[in-house]
Amino acid sequence: YKTSRCCPTRHNESLRTFRRVPNPRPYQRERYPTVACHGLLRCTNLYCRPAMAAPDRYRLWNRDVAACLNYMHILRKLRRNGMVPHRFRRVAVAPTRRRRRVDNQEQPRTRIRLDDDSPS
Repeated sequence: YKTSRCCPTRHNESLRTFRRVPNPRPYQRERYPTVACHGLLRCTNLYCRPAMAAPDRYRLWNRDVAACLNYMHILRKLRRNGMVPHRFRRVAVAPTRRRRRVDNQEQPRTRIRLDDDSPS
């Protein structure tokens, strides 16, 4: 969970898609001529920018490489203390109770028991 969104160097959720490419699906090109390239991500964290680079340059990541490095980080933490880091956990949401909708006109349901002794 979130392994391809978190930057492996800054450990925060700062990886974003940015590149638009021609649509690889020929039947969809008329409706959507360009689509976002999900395989190449850039880190939007200011401290993650390469040293001596122009201010508008970002560190680029291959999505699969970033996810793999984050998985390695998860495994190291699991071995060290048996816990997954907080940034890779899902938020625990309390289960919701569903109430049965009862209409005023609805009659209670009853089961009819069929015995062998009943007259036919």
